Amino acid sequence: MARMLGWGIAAAALLELVPCSLAASLSPQELQVLGTALAFVQPRPAGDGILAVVYSAANSASRQDADAIMAEIGSRLNVSGAVLTPRLVEAGALASADFSLVIVAAGANSDAVRDAVRAHHVLCVTADQAAVQDGDCMMAVRPGPHVEIFLNYQAARQAGIGVATAFRMMVREL
Repeated sequence: MARMLGWGIAAAALLELVPCSLAASLSPQELQVLGTALAFVQPRPAGDGILAVVYSAANSASRQDADAIMAEIGSRLNVSGAVLTPRLVEAGALASADFSLVIVAAGANSDAVRDAVRAHHVLCVTADQAAVQDGDCMMAVRPGPHVEIFLNYQAARQAGIGVATAFRMMVREL
């Protein structure tokens, strides 16, 4: 009986770690920070373009996160004079897609994503700091009492992305 009670307590503790409602890995506040950060990036998205919200087809949680990010963005994202229309894109199909900016959902960072953003010379943003550290994506936005931005400057340069010196002084480089 005591052993069963111990398992019950462990299961209850585990359930507390799992969110009941699906929140996007990037909140509206973090998306707003992203919009501001794009003013410091060259080339900057201009005119009308596509914002690829990338997910992994092999990971249902990744698709759920991508759907939640899409819901947070709405029908468009206005950034630095550009109007970006969000589209769900499976990570494996990203190389053949047309896009001006990439947001990667949880569990979708991969070599395929890294290679596609480098080939298209666009910024890749994620909530996954480890993916930025590994060079799979260039920028991570992390929530907290104050939002933090992490930048892999080398990965950005490899994709042909320039970053203003003033911006580099405001972010943590990995």
